[in-house]
Amino acid sequence: MTSDTRVALVTGVSRRAGIGFAVARELLATGTKVVAQSWTPHDAEHPWGSDPAGMDGVLSALGASATTCGTWRPTSPARPPLRG
Repeated sequence: MTSDTRVALVTGVSRRAGIGFAVARELLATGTKVVAQSWTPHDAEHPWGSDPAGMDGVLSALGASATTCGTWRPTSPARPPLRG
């Protein structure tokens, strides 16, 4: 299998300063196609906050052409806050 036939699903690609972004960037550099998942409201609820440029800025920084596939909103009860 060559990299032009590989597709990777990378979760957590909602900030340019995150691990998911770094993984997606490295995979794209190898020619792998990337499906990037993000959930900006999660970041907004935490001290690090969401990316100021939004997902358009994140995808632009990846050099990716993107299509929005849709939004999923969880119907399960909210999780208790993380304790540090």
